[in-house]
Amino acid sequence: PEPPAAEPPAAAVEEPQSTYDTQIYIGNLSFDTAESDLRAAFQQHGSVTKVSMPLNRETMKSRGFAFVTMSNAEETAAAIAAVNESEITGRTVYASESLPKEKVAEGKKKYQAKKQRNEGSKKQRNE
Repeated sequence: PEPPAAEPPAAAVEEPQSTYDTQIYIGNLSFDTAESDLRAAFQQHGSVTKVSMPLNRETMKSRGFAFVTMSNAEETAAAIAAVNESEITGRTVYASESLPKEKVAEGKKKYQAKKQRNEGSKKQRNE
């Protein structure tokens, strides 16, 4: 076998950094957390390319979770290791590589189907 190349192929070097899009899921955020708080926590571990924090439509405050994208895999791994179970705006947060939307949707369907089966069995026991 040939030893691995010391440098990536030229095509990989020329690609813009924005092509790396693995997101970090951050959960258990305080509702008072701002995007700037997240950006500050993650910038200590590399270049943050995107912060997405869904807001409650009525209160315009955080819904308690967010997604952060770093510029490459090494920074993503370092940020997850450093931020997971650390404190941001007074709460211990949990960071992990986020699942693709398809996996989340699949898990949600399984959860809902299981929930419906369990509710059906409860009704039978109560009758």
